[in-house]
Amino acid sequence: MFSKYRKLNETDSIKYVREKMDIFGIDEEIKSEEVGNGNINYIYRIVGEDRSSVIVKQADKKLRSSGRDLDRDRIRIEAETLILEEKLAPGMVPKVYFYDSDMSCIVMEDLSDYEIMRDTLVNYNVWERFSENITDFLVKTTLPTTDVVLDQMEKKNRVKQFINPEMCDISEKLVFSQPFKGHKENKVTLENQKFVEDMLYSDENVNLEVAKLKYEFMTNAQALIHGDLHTGSIFIKEDIIKIIDSEFAFYGPIGYDVGNIIANLFFPYIRLMVLKEDYKNNKDFELWIRKTIEEVVDKFQEKSLDYIEENKKEKMSQTENFSKWYVDQIMTYAAGTTGLEIIRRIVGSAKVDDVESIKNDEVKAKAERIAVKIAKKFILNRQELSRGKDYLNIFDKVVDKEL
Repeated sequence: MFSKYRKLNETDSIKYVREKMDIFGIDEEIKSEEVGNGNINYIYRIVGEDRSSVIVKQADKKLRSSGRDLDRDRIRIEAETLILEEKLAPGMVPKVYFYDSDMSCIVMEDLSDYEIMRDTLVNYNVWERFSENITDFLVKTTLPTTDVVLDQMEKKNRVKQFINPEMCDISEKLVFSQPFKGHKENKVTLENQKFVEDMLYSDENVNLEVAKLKYEFMTNAQALIHGDLHTGSIFIKEDIIKIIDSEFAFYGPIGYDVGNIIANLFFPYIRLMVLKEDYKNNKDFELWIRKTIEEVVDKFQEKSLDYIEENKKEKMSQTENFSKWYVDQIMTYAAGTTGLEIIRRIVGSAKVDDVESIKNDEVKAKAERIAVKIAKKFILNRQELSRGKDYLNIFDKVVDKEL
């Protein structure tokens, strides 16, 4: 019945799971609910009478918002990325039970007992082991896929396996171009429209630096990266994280994933600082978020150096000081990406609730200005941001002036 592609609905998703897998009893009543709210996929949660459950994720052929055609091969890339990441960092991604190339479907572990991290940070929840967990994930899933560690021929074949042109094209436009060129989909508060034009659209210096970052993204096939790693693609529970939605995965610069994580930790911090009542009642969150930003930068750097020193195999990488140079390049790109991600979420079309849910326009405008100003400094001064405290120093100076 499901031997060639057809778009599933809730009823068909039940039939699909029954046909393809034997995890539910023949007479067991099972229910399906569409739980995805994305633009390019359909996601169904299938639950049995004994509460056993799976997630079925199917790639659509078109963007829901625009009707643009998309290659469904991205679901293969996601499945193969998840399978590889599970080998490299066991337990840190949902388990893949079944991948169906004909139907462009992945059947995977249900994470309904976890929370989406972004939702928890908007409410100022604290996760003490997050910096340890996320830096473990970043190091374990990226560095083993590089030329430094992997056989060079195997690595080149991996680049071919994970080429992902359409999803990269989306990132190249939404992250590196549209927020800096006055695109029609850009949106900020009315009060900040002239501010954004002056700070970004008209600044040739910042546009030059963004162009440099864009061309490294397009040409530096350094490692297999997630490609869209933010707090909305992290499920969290107690001391455990699970990374989802790796359909943007490709061989690119490691710093892109690192910078995306750092950037998305600044959004709830900005929210906290502009909402005075929230700030007054959540001092513990401020202490945690500052510590976590600093630790993500510093721990990733330290763990990466240790990993490369212990595992490098390529002959020239044995040269003295190579490991430090290699990690320094990652950290420089991470700093630039931190700025890019902040700007695209504030100015571009893909917003974040941390800022968008601020109801008072004057306060929201203040949050936008803080975000754009720190982001611009991250981009322009990226070679000087080597430690977590360097990011916080920039943040503190901008906040002091704005508030």
